[in-house]
Amino acid sequence: MDALVLAALAFARLASPEAGLVRRWLDGWGGAGLVVAGLTRQGFGVTVTRYDDLGWRATFYAAGRPHRARWAVASAFAATGPTAVRDAAWGVARTLLR
Repeated sequence: MDALVLAALAFARLASPEAGLVRRWLDGWGGAGLVVAGLTRQGFGVTVTRYDDLGWRATFYAAGRPHRARWAVASAFAATGPTAVRDAAWGVARTLLR
């Protein structure tokens, strides 16, 4: 995972006022788009799906694999698409750092 993407995702998890700035950026489509671009550049596939009024699911898949649940590296469900992307990307980071 790209060090800058990892740093932004980790920093957003902190409970400080400064981290709130990064969190707000990641919770918008601009920040989410950059996270998706960074991970797809590294070979991950991604889907972001809206489920009517229930929320959004973002799923990152292993490189070169079909977009099926068994090939998912990380997935997250949230009220907004950008939050789902942020949480799923953090799941990718946790998986890679094990």
